[in-house]
Amino acid sequence: MTSERHSKRFSLLLVEPHTLVRSTVTSVARSLDLVDIHETPSVDAAENLLRARAFDGFVIALDDDQAGLGLINRIRNGSTFSPATAAVAITTERVDQASIETLRQLEVKRVLLKPFKVKTILETITAFVQAPATAKHP
Repeated sequence: MTSERHSKRFSLLLVEPHTLVRSTVTSVARSLDLVDIHETPSVDAAENLLRARAFDGFVIALDDDQAGLGLINRIRNGSTFSPATAAVAITTERVDQASIETLRQLEVKRVLLKPFKVKTILETITAFVQAPATAKHP
């Protein structure tokens, strides 16, 4: 019965290359019991996880190679087990008008500019969990 309850909790994937940020966010989210959080250091590692399971939400770091945008695009077009409507936030060092439009088209819910406070990511995760259940899978 515990596994059933566990599977119905909001599941989040954090894709963050910086070990300190990734481990801090994961540790605090787990200690606050906010979500079932999984972490990965790269888009490639995230792709491997997404071939095996679904997530309700994502926080994805966008670096200069923009591989994160490709990952968001695959989520949105249904190429993963995750719902195409999953909540997505990104972290990035900068945005311009073109990238804002791209993020809007990909229905990114929140953009966190680096450097950011861990509290800001945790507030984003909490907002994802409290949002209407439209992003949750059955």
